[in-house]
This record gives sequence, structure tokens and C-alpha cells, in this order.
Amino acid sequence: AVRAERELGCLVQVALDAETGGRGERGGVARDGVEELAALIAASPGLRLDGLMTVAPLAGPYAGRQQAAFEQLMEISSRLRAAHPAANMVSAGMSADLEDAVAAGATHVRVGTAVLGVRPRLG
Repeated sequence: AVRAERELGCLVQVALDAETGGRGERGGVARDGVEELAALIAASPGLRLDGLMTVAPLAGPYAGRQQAAFEQLMEISSRLRAAHPAANMVSAGMSADLEDAVAAGATHVRVGTAVLGVRPRLG
């Protein structure tokens, strides 16, 4: 990005099922690592911190509680914006739980299945 004189927007994926310092089953950084990773992105040439994203966890305290998970992401986002006001994107929810994500305050949802139908898994 730097060589091309461009800036890449980045979302920090938050793993709401991860233990402290760990990584979740569906990828991402544990809640306690968000601020550190965000600061590293913000300080990196060619990168721009745009906000946060999550996928509803399948395990842990938020399993089956999508709205509570998305509300937790919004709380993390509020704290993040205190240090990084421009990091205002919150991507949460997919086709099956987009209503919960929007109700919690998500600015972006991922609705591939609703638009394209069920597709085979890659890999």
C-alpha cells in the first residue's frame, strides 16, 4: 500500500468467544487485545483503522445470543472510538442474524447467503 501510495482500510475482527489473550474459533482477537491491535494498525504506514467486525460466536458465553454479542461489540466500538474517532464502522451480522445486528447498531452487515443463496464452502 505504501509503495502504491495508497491506504488500506482495516477492520479489527473481534472474537467474542476467545479467552483473554486468545483467538476465537471463527478467527479474530480477544476483547482484551482490541486496543493494542487497533493502535498497531493506526500507527502503520499504508493502513487506516476503520472499525471493528465480528461473527456471532458458536461457543462461549455469547453462543446463541447474537444480539447480546453484537451489543458487546458496540460497547467495544464505543471505547475504541474514544482513542480513534474515525474508526466508526461496525460490521456485525450475516444473513441469518442481520436484524439483531442492526438492532444493536451495526453500520454494516454481510448478507451473501440472502443475496446469492447457499454456496459450497471454499477449501
